[in-house]
Amino acid sequence: IYKSFVGVYSSLVDADSIISDSIKELDKKIGFYDVDEKELKNMEDRLDQIRSILSKYNNSLEIAKNELKNKSERLEVLNNYDIEKEKVTQEQKRCESDLHKAASKLSEIRNKYKSNFEAKIIEELKDLGFIDIKFKIEISQKTEVGRDGIDDVVFYVSLNTGEKLKPLSEIASGGELSRIMLSIKTVLSNSYGTETLVFDEIDAGISGITASKVATKLNKIARNHQVILITHLPQIAAMADSHYVIEKKVSDGRTITSINELDSDGMINEIGRLISSSGELTESVIANARELKENAMKEK
Repeated sequence: IYKSFVGVYSSLVDADSIISDSIKELDKKIGFYDVDEKELKNMEDRLDQIRSILSKYNNSLEIAKNELKNKSERLEVLNNYDIEKEKVTQEQKRCESDLHKAASKLSEIRNKYKSNFEAKIIEELKDLGFIDIKFKIEISQKTEVGRDGIDDVVFYVSLNTGEKLKPLSEIASGGELSRIMLSIKTVLSNSYGTETLVFDEIDAGISGITASKVATKLNKIARNHQVILITHLPQIAAMADSHYVIEKKVSDGRTITSINELDSDGMINEIGRLISSSGELTESVIANARELKENAMKEK
């Protein structure tokens, strides 16, 4: 078995001889050059640093180069801090100047169209049953520009003869406030092309003839806009094209709210429930609900 390794041993001896000769030859050649040990150490340290950086960035040279670029740009900014600060300061001043110009322009537009807006609101309120209505807008300038510009805008109203103008926020009646807000939304929606208007409890505090007027006004608005409205008044509900009933139920100890679209019979039944003081759907209640719905459809 040892004889089989004789050839291998001979090859290794030959290889050792070749390597030894090569080392001697390299030593001779290297001897012609002066090696700077300090420079060599610096190169080795530099290579170690490069390997460490590459290791930090998943051994990706591309990622490392991008990071170097980002940090170089950041360093450039920091090295020129005073210059960059001056640039930002000038940009801030420019923005503040533009802001004040825009705020002044907005204030100019508000004052220009104030009287026209007041007249339109008064016209809308008269349609909703206010006879001797006064509506006025006071515009005063603030010391600083805010999200709404430099103006402080307050709406003042007087709803009855002899009453002084009072800020809209001091209107006590929920029904009066509802009709005023409906008028404001109506005017603004026509001015700015709002596609959808949402009214929640616009019928608060109103009934009878006023409710019918509000229903007529909502119908007028709905000719050019989508109107989504929550109501408990039959006069207003009857004017709708589509009806949905919202219900709350308790299931497995949890309160669940559901919303379902009603068919024709469902519409009449729900309007009937709003008409009925007891919630009972008698023949007369159903007949009244059906008549109310038919009259509303004729008006539409």
